[in-house]
Amino acid sequence: MQITPHFSFEELTNTSHTEYLEQNREYARKRQHALQELCANLETVREKAGTPLMVTSGVRCPELNKAVGGAENSQHVRCQAADIVPTKMSVPELFESIVLSDIIYDQLILEFSNGRSWVHISFSGSPRMESLIYDGKKYTKYKPNN
Repeated sequence: MQITPHFSFEELTNTSHTEYLEQNREYARKRQHALQELCANLETVREKAGTPLMVTSGVRCPELNKAVGGAENSQHVRCQAADIVPTKMSVPELFESIVLSDIIYDQLILEFSNGRSWVHISFSGSPRMESLIYDGKKYTKYKPNN
């Protein structure tokens, strides 16, 4: 089921932890409004960055979030966050393009772990506009070179 032109319910609720898949999707069905808002925000990111995006982690029910080692207060659980990878630029380029854009986000994290990288982006009613880099061990504040 398409939520917005470029993002589907299945994409935002998918997990490699198949034992939680149906539970995660049922959890998301009860939060349709928040899921629609997240997808609308991702459409804005896609448009302004100029690249299609793949969602590697979207909504997480509390049990899935715990299984993947997510933070106890993760915005993924509140349908406010997604981990994304661009298809037409590098992950650091996507991160930088978002930082330099007028996109209003809560947290933006360039994450590196186990040889992979992705951008975590979250949205909330009181956006902090916090940009961080996570190297697999620690978070550091990001400051653009402008």
